[in-house]
Amino acid sequence: MGVRIWEDNWLPNQQGFKMWSPKPVGCDVSHVFELIDFSSGLWKRDILQRLFLPFEALQIEQIPLSSMENDDQLVWADSPTGFFTVKSAYHCIRTWKEQENTSPSVATSDHVWKKLWKMQVLPRFAHFLWRALKGVIPTRQKLWNKGVRCPMFCPRCDNATETVEHALRDCPWFRRVWFASPLGFSWPNVVDQSFSAWCHEVIISAPQEVGEIFATVCYHIWKARNLLCFEGKDTSERMVVSHAMETLTEFQETQKQVRVAAVNANQRSGKLWRAPESGVLKVNVDASGSGSRWGLAVVVRNSFGNVVAAATKAMHVELGPEYAEVCAIQFGMSFALERGFSEIAL
Repeated sequence: MGVRIWEDNWLPNQQGFKMWSPKPVGCDVSHVFELIDFSSGLWKRDILQRLFLPFEALQIEQIPLSSMENDDQLVWADSPTGFFTVKSAYHCIRTWKEQENTSPSVATSDHVWKKLWKMQVLPRFAHFLWRALKGVIPTRQKLWNKGVRCPMFCPRCDNATETVEHALRDCPWFRRVWFASPLGFSWPNVVDQSFSAWCHEVIISAPQEVGEIFATVCYHIWKARNLLCFEGKDTSERMVVSHAMETLTEFQETQKQVRVAAVNANQRSGKLWRAPESGVLKVNVDASGSGSRWGLAVVVRNSFGNVVAAATKAMHVELGPEYAEVCAIQFGMSFALERGFSEIAL
């Protein structure tokens, strides 16, 4: 008996134990034993990297291989012996029932929110995903339930009511977006899982870089939907994915440059930048110039060191560098308050 790669539950550290990577078209590899080089006793790394998402390929490589040539066998994951027992099944059922009866905000909110806000993405991407998890994005079904008399069907396919699940996952058009993305997600026609549960699973179980791509693609799916609804602009699936990844890469590269620049500046000044407390934004300001021509700069970072906002301003200062520094502080405070940042440290 051979364990099937895409059909059987065999990944020990993955939620649901199944592969998330879609099976490539024309792939002739179907069983786990085909991924093993029995002559060396190692996994075939080239095949893993070709067939699977990077984090899944790494998971597979970390599974120890036995030197004994035993046949594959199915085991019961919720028993220490690997054998099914009525007692272990009873405990599983009780756990599942408890999870069903516990609201997602209570069961997973702390862990999910911590991972969400640590993502290296534009703040509006993380905020959109937070709204989607809360079920408050204005889908047509949501608007109808609130008394807004608008069309109920999806503006893209016009074949189903536009729920959160349909708008961000189940619409055939957006399924193609997910498949074209670096995540390569694909699933059956009917998914018996809420968007919130699916999102929790991705954020909690997958590495941070997967969550960052997930949040970015979700935002751009919704953006493409809005462009179609309100401006009549039709965007191709590949353009949605391309723009999403360009935006994410540009932001992350900028973050790296800002961190390098901050380290270099701290080394020159002999001071180290200190992160503020959780929930507090730190406002750093500076003034640079000579004579009467000065430039003011402000950078706002969160407790993870991510840049939340930044601005520059040119001005004439006749009273010297000390007065320019005061102007920079005033500029920084005004900039932060104008954007509604209440918990700040200078």
